[in-house]
Amino acid sequence: MGLIVLEGDPPYEPIFAQSAATAPTPDGVELIINVQVREQGDGTVPIRILLKPEDATALAPQLSMNARIAQRWRGK
Repeated sequence: MGLIVLEGDPPYEPIFAQSAATAPTPDGVELIINVQVREQGDGTVPIRILLKPEDATALAPQLSMNARIAQRWRGK
């Protein structure tokens, strides 16, 4: 994968998370997504996104619902 560039018009190269986590901070909720980087073999690098608390609260039920839909599409 290498350098992640989110410029220009979509579609962008898909980024598949190896793992994801969240952590509270004094400034909001940090979303940490670990993605594999080809140049590092099997290594991963974290992408950290800081969300406002109200945005994290709004995303929580949406993520859960969309995850269930995606699991049904995948037959799991």
